Amino acid sequence: MTTLPAIFPSDNIWNANISAMPVISSSETFKASLGGGTCPLSMWTQIPYVLVPSTQTPVAIHLGAYASESDTGPSPIPPTAPVENTVDLHVLVVQAGTNKLYELYHGVLQGDNSWNADQQSIWDLTSNALRTDTWTSADGAGLPIFPGLLQHAHRQYARVASAAPSTLNAQCSLPADGAAFQAQSHYGYFRL
Repeated sequence: MTTLPAIFPSDNIWNANISAMPVISSSETFKASLGGGTCPLSMWTQIPYVLVPSTQTPVAIHLGAYASESDTGPSPIPPTAPVENTVDLHVLVVQAGTNKLYELYHGVLQGDNSWNADQQSIWDLTSNALRTDTWTSADGAGLPIFPGLLQHAHRQYARVASAAPSTLNAQCSLPADGAAFQAQSHYGYFRL
């Protein structure tokens, strides 16, 4: 059985221990919003991904608008990879064994099982290396999407810590991208 590899080294900021940080007063409002609604944060709980084995056949990735800021393929993205059901059409693939994360922006499967995408980022999950300075990524900010996903099973137990200064979404009073979430102590530990 293929198992999810560690998501970046233990000293990576995505794995920071926020258990001692104070819970912000609007934590319950943020938590309630994670189930849907019209606020942008809900997308971070609904982007699908697929885990593939190290033997997954690589296919061609035809890059478009952000090709000059993309990592080139071929990449092990199966024709059955789920595509996010929004205008961004994100495709997220974690490859076990190689510990690589492949993220597409505007991913569209082609008839020959290759993919068209405006951008592709390939992340080494064993490294703290960043993308080339000023380069975009599938999320548009030069960061990976997958480590920030809050899985459905964790939403009801999450709390929001004030881990870093951020600008709140004025329309929805929700945390900006990069907010840190942690399971409540009675639920136990989980990794994002």
